[in-house]
Amino acid sequence: MKKFMAGFIVSALLFGAIPAFADGVKSIFGAKVTGVYTVQKPNGEKVADGAVLNGSAYVPVRAMSEAVNRPLTVDSKKKVIILGDTSGSVSSSYDELNIKKNALLDKLKVAETAINEYETDVIPRAKDRVEGAINEVERDQKTEFLNERTKELNQYKSELADLQKQLAEIDAQIAELNK
Repeated sequence: MKKFMAGFIVSALLFGAIPAFADGVKSIFGAKVTGVYTVQKPNGEKVADGAVLNGSAYVPVRAMSEAVNRPLTVDSKKKVIILGDTSGSVSSSYDELNIKKNALLDKLKVAETAINEYETDVIPRAKDRVEGAINEVERDQKTEFLNERTKELNQYKSELADLQKQLAEIDAQIAELNK
């Protein structure tokens, strides 16, 4: 009797879930289209049209994969659609490059801020101190201070140029992955 009841409950749950899922899929068929829009690549190239049905956006999955430049794999046995590289290598390479790019952008911002600070404040004030020196010894000390700040400024500029070169290389690698 317990087995019969357990079987009855499992059957009721199973057969009750299938129509509920089917109702969700069937609800798109015959639904009124409330909006139409274009699916496009980031460069503006049109890939397909999409529609809004019952407040939800629907687009062809193949068109979406083309728009985001990612491969599409359909596993009919498992009834699964996979958007992206199934090996994970392209996606992880892309993610790693974006992480490196963001770190470089942060370093670039720091270097640019330092250069701006040196050019607009540190170096002009050091020059003013040299000009305002009372005697030769003080002038020599303040000139040495100015020379050290100038070397630091040049180091920041060199670092900025190197960071910009690295950023260009990463952008080229990202562009290659996006092909």
